[in-house]
Amino acid sequence: MTPSARLDDGLNDQGGTTSTGDRTPIFSPGTGRPPGRKRLDGELTARFVSATEIAANGYDLNISRYIKQTTTEQADLPTLIEAYNLARAERQKTEQHMLAVLADAGIKGFDE
Repeated sequence: MTPSARLDDGLNDQGGTTSTGDRTPIFSPGTGRPPGRKRLDGELTARFVSATEIAANGYDLNISRYIKQTTTEQADLPTLIEAYNLARAERQKTEQHMLAVLADAGIKGFDE
C-alpha cells in the first residue's frame, strides 16, 4: 500500500477513519495563523496539501517545497526610530492616564 493509498482509503494510523469532518482547523482558512492573529513580516504560512500533490512531488515532504517564506522590504533606520518614538510616547501617555485613574480610585503604590 502506498502512503497516499492509506490516506485515500480514509484510514488513520490507528485503523480508524478520517474525514474532513473529523478535523478541527487550528488555523484560519488560507492564512496559516490562529483566528484573530495578524501576520508578522517574514512569517511562514501553512496550508493543507493533498495526497495527490504529495504523490506528484515523489512523496518528497521537504517543507520548503510546500511552504514559501515571504520576502518583505526592510524599513530604513530613521523610519523605524520614528515609529518607535511615536509608539513610546503613546504608551507613556496611556500609562499616565492609567495612573491617574488608579489614583482617583484610591489605589496607591505605583510609580509615577
